[in-house]
Amino acid sequence: MTGRRTIAAVVDVAIVAEPLERADPREGGHEGVVVCAQEAGDAVIDDLRRGTKRRDENRRPAGQRLDHDQTERLRPTDRVQQGDRPAQQLGPPRAVELAGELHPRPEHQTTVLAPFATVELVAGAVPPVVASGVGPLLVEYIDMISMAGITANAGIDLGIPEDVRAAALAYLVIVLEGHHPDRLEEDTETLATQLATLGALDVYVLPDTAGHQLIAAREHAFWASKAAGADDIVDVVIPRASIPTYLADVGELAAATGSLVVGCGHAGDGNVHLSVFQPDPDVRHRLVHDILAAGVALGGAVSGEHGIGTAKLAAFADLEDPVKLDLMRRIKAAFDPDGILNPGKVFTPTR
Repeated sequence: MTGRRTIAAVVDVAIVAEPLERADPREGGHEGVVVCAQEAGDAVIDDLRRGTKRRDENRRPAGQRLDHDQTERLRPTDRVQQGDRPAQQLGPPRAVELAGELHPRPEHQTTVLAPFATVELVAGAVPPVVASGVGPLLVEYIDMISMAGITANAGIDLGIPEDVRAAALAYLVIVLEGHHPDRLEEDTETLATQLATLGALDVYVLPDTAGHQLIAAREHAFWASKAAGADDIVDVVIPRASIPTYLADVGELAAATGSLVVGCGHAGDGNVHLSVFQPDPDVRHRLVHDILAAGVALGGAVSGEHGIGTAKLAAFADLEDPVKLDLMRRIKAAFDPDGILNPGKVFTPTR
C-alpha cells in the first residue's frame, strides 16, 4: 500500500544483558545490553540495535548460538542520574535468545461494515468472527449514537440506506488484509456470509477512502464525544466472550441512574470505551464506579488500554485484589525503592 513501509527479512537475534562492572566509568559504564543479529538488511538491523555500533564480524549463520566473545557492549552516552547513589546491579548475567521472522505487510485491505439491530447482537458476533479463521486485522464495535457523532464530525457519508440506518442500533467494523486480492475477496465473502447468519441487517464493503476515513474517525471518537457534551469518558477491558453481558449490564446501570452511556471499542481485544452523559457529579461518580466494577466482576480490568492515571486511582484500589496490589507494590519497590519513577501514581515510595 502506498506510503506504508514494508519489511521482508528473517532475523535471528540473541540478546544478553549483563553487569558492565569492567566498563570505563568515563563512558557511563553500568548495566547494558549486548546485541548480535544475523544480517537482515541495514534498516532492520539498525532498528533492532537501537543505535548500537554494527560490526561485520559479529554476523553469524542463522540458528548459531551467541558466544560471549562475539558480543559487544552497548554503553549509552546518557546516564540516568540518581544523586550520588551508584547504579544498582541487577544480579547475575541473564541471557535470552530471540528468533523470529519479519514478513512484508499485506498490500491489500478491505473494510467491512455490518449494522445490527441491537448492541447485544454486535457483541455476540465478535467471538465467532475472531475465531472464524479469516484473521481480521481490526474488529471494532460502534453504537448508533457514536457512529452518528463520529461520521458527522468527520464529514463521512458511508452510503448506508436510510431504512437500514433507522433500524441499526450498533455497527461492527472489520478490517481484513491480504497479500493476494483473490484470497482477500474469498475471505470477505466468507465473512459477509457469517455476519448475515449472526444477525447483521446487511453487510457493506466500503470503498477504500471511506474505510480509511471511518477508521481514522473512530480513533478520534473521544474528541467527538467531548464535543457532543460527554461528562466523562471511561475505558475498561473485558474478556471478549463477556462483552454482550457487560454491555447489557452497563445499559441497566445507565437506565437506573437516568444517564446516557454510549460508546465504541476494540471488540477484537475486549477494550470498551464508553461516553457518560450525566451532569450530576455525585450520580456520575457512582455510575462510573459501578461501570468499572461490572467489568471487573466479569474478569476484566479497570486499567483498560489507557491505564490508571489519577482518575481511576480510587476505583483501582477499591476493586483490585489486595494480594495483587501488594505484589505490584513489591515489584515497584524492587525497581524503584526511592519512588522517583512516575511519582505519585498508584504506589507511593516504600521509604
